Amino acid sequence: MREHPQIAIDGPAGVGKSTIGERVARHLGCLYVDSGAFYRALTVLAVNEQIDPDDEERLTALAESSNIRIVTPTVSDGRQYTVLAGNTDITPALRTPEVETNVSRVSRHPSVRDALRVLQQAMADDQTVVMVGRDIGTVVLPDADLKIWLTPSLEQRAQRRHGDLVASMGEQAPTLDFETLYSRLKQYIPYTPIHNVAGTPAMSVPLGMSNDGLPIGSQFAAAKGREDLLYALAYELEAAQAWTRRTPKVWVG
Repeated sequence: MREHPQIAIDGPAGVGKSTIGERVARHLGCLYVDSGAFYRALTVLAVNEQIDPDDEERLTALAESSNIRIVTPTVSDGRQYTVLAGNTDITPALRTPEVETNVSRVSRHPSVRDALRVLQQAMADDQTVVMVGRDIGTVVLPDADLKIWLTPSLEQRAQRRHGDLVASMGEQAPTLDFETLYSRLKQYIPYTPIHNVAGTPAMSVPLGMSNDGLPIGSQFAAAKGREDLLYALAYELEAAQAWTRRTPKVWVG
């Protein structure tokens, strides 16, 4: 049985996964891991070795031999973690223009994802982690002790949608009132209904979330409120003196 607890936090872009995950990890005294940092790290190495981001075979071999690791911050420069390739700190290179341009092409290869997933899982098996990203609770850490899905409010979805329209259409982007946006979002967002939980209204599980995950809506409260709920859930598991996987009994929409 695994000795170290794992907390998985999933959710769409812009919902606050990184902010909340890092704060919860700091509060619990454990390692915060952004799974996307592995792909950025591999992209840094690929750029340095002039490997084509479309060369799946060479990228996979590089991922398998690179010994990419994430550790707690080794430099007090505001970073959330330190990324190592072997013993070399490559954290400052993760956000360079070349990495930004190529990371999506590097990460799209299935064998690359498989190779990096092995590193992510090995790291999480060796120590307590709060890991954020996509498909964490379903693919990367399917046996995590606590699984959280952060859901954006309708306001956040509407703002993101309008931002996309402005980016693509400029001043010609349509101005939609809240009711129009709400009805459109409600119609098109792919949610699947699930059973009621005692004392709560009917909920829905976003596609991509594990069936045993706990959805926490950002409309519940500001980030601080959601963090408090995560702290309470995490400490409840810790107090049991054995971090065993179970279905959460508290649902917040």
